[in-house]
Amino acid sequence: MLNIFIAEDEPLIRDALRELIEQHSTDYQIAYSGEAADGEIALSMIQELKPDLLLADIRMPFMDGLTLSRYAKGLLPWLHVIIISGFSDFAYTQEAIDIGVDGYLTKPVQADALLAQIQKVQAKIAEQNAAQTQPTQQEEIFNHEYYKEHFFTRLAAGQYTPADLLARQEKTDFCFTAKAFVPLYLHYRDPLTDEPLYRRRVNRIWELFGRDTTVLTVLYNAGDLAGLISGDTAASAKEKADHVANILRTESGLTSGPFHICVGQPTQRLSDLNTAFTLVRHTALVTPIDSAVQVLNIQAAQTAPALSLADAEAIRQQLSDALSDPEKSPTVPKIYAVLDYLLQLLAGQADDVSRKTVREYDHTKLLVIAQTPSLSLATIGMFLQLIHPTDAATQRPAADQTNPLVNQVVAYLQKNFNDPDISLRSIADMVAISPAYLSTLFSQMMNITFIEYVTQLRLAKAQTMLRTTEEKITDITFDIGYTDPNYFSFLFKKHFGVTPKEYRKGELKPN
Repeated sequence: MLNIFIAEDEPLIRDALRELIEQHSTDYQIAYSGEAADGEIALSMIQELKPDLLLADIRMPFMDGLTLSRYAKGLLPWLHVIIISGFSDFAYTQEAIDIGVDGYLTKPVQADALLAQIQKVQAKIAEQNAAQTQPTQQEEIFNHEYYKEHFFTRLAAGQYTPADLLARQEKTDFCFTAKAFVPLYLHYRDPLTDEPLYRRRVNRIWELFGRDTTVLTVLYNAGDLAGLISGDTAASAKEKADHVANILRTESGLTSGPFHICVGQPTQRLSDLNTAFTLVRHTALVTPIDSAVQVLNIQAAQTAPALSLADAEAIRQQLSDALSDPEKSPTVPKIYAVLDYLLQLLAGQADDVSRKTVREYDHTKLLVIAQTPSLSLATIGMFLQLIHPTDAATQRPAADQTNPLVNQVVAYLQKNFNDPDISLRSIADMVAISPAYLSTLFSQMMNITFIEYVTQLRLAKAQTMLRTTEEKITDITFDIGYTDPNYFSFLFKKHFGVTPKEYRKGELKPN
């Protein structure tokens, strides 16, 4: 069914067009969507009603038909337009072509001529839909979707310079030369696990925004939707972003289940896109979903309620219980609120360790941690220990001593300690946390530093090989992960009081 909106300031013509649509609704699969007597009111109604076709008089008060068409197509990229004019010289034909209108009729409008134009629009829509369902077109759509997901992941990680973004205009099909940008993020309470639903959502998003170079959207992070909107001014970018959010909100195929959409504030620098996007995503993820408030402005995001150390202890206990029963894990917003609260307490302490910790953790890192219960448990424990060292040490649950993340690292080191390229940074990258955080966490859980632990594993293996094999000391050096025999001998003597050669001869064995 083709929904048609009429923008015409002459009541008699407007009535005639409405009656024509209603009279032929069944035969032509068309429906009357709404009408307005001037372009300004029409634009507001079009945003709400989202018709498929606009019939617009070229001469109207407040906003003419061509201006209305330009703005309406900017807001609804799929919108088709037929211009109706009282002029027979087609003076505005070129401008209409530039806007991308589908037809141009002169008054008085003949029924057959209008119906023929409507059929052309329907044929064009059918052709576009058929092309989209072709295997090659589908492959292109999903390949582009995968590329955009990779793009947003790198954007969130701060891996693009302004030059990098400009170089990706063509591949993203997005205008990075605009004057202003607004990020948005649609967050679902429930992750998307249905592959057919994922494909339907991708196709619908492509139908809505695929031809609009001012809108860049992608299904991201287990089915959430990330987006960037561009505009010639900060106000136009924000207006377009609000409209995109409204379209997403009312699209039933995109909004099954509880959700909310967070719309950011305009930024005019490409170098600020990472921070702007991260802030919007962070706000969307840590703000509890309220079915009554589906579109959020980040400046209006709710402030976390007042917390206490007792709340932190309660969350830590829930996280400890969740290690054996994941259903007991507190929500991400609750975890994040406690982490942020504890970090604020640390910011008020004067010791060097607390200040260093505050510098190490920003809201982005806290958000990542809050989404992993084991990491959250260890981090809350570490923060509490820094705030009240004695109390935290005596109250720390036994689960802290068997942190799953540390267990993972220890298991890996025990199998791969002889890798000469192993380092604190390489292991931190493997488990997706910072080297400084891994170092602190490992030391707390193991009562030994990361480097000391690797060294112990290597030297213990060297002891066994010296006792049970005839391998050259040089070969043993390489077998246990070192590249310099002299350095290996230095470490061995430092730990055991004898050189490897003396140890093999049994001249002086360590206790």
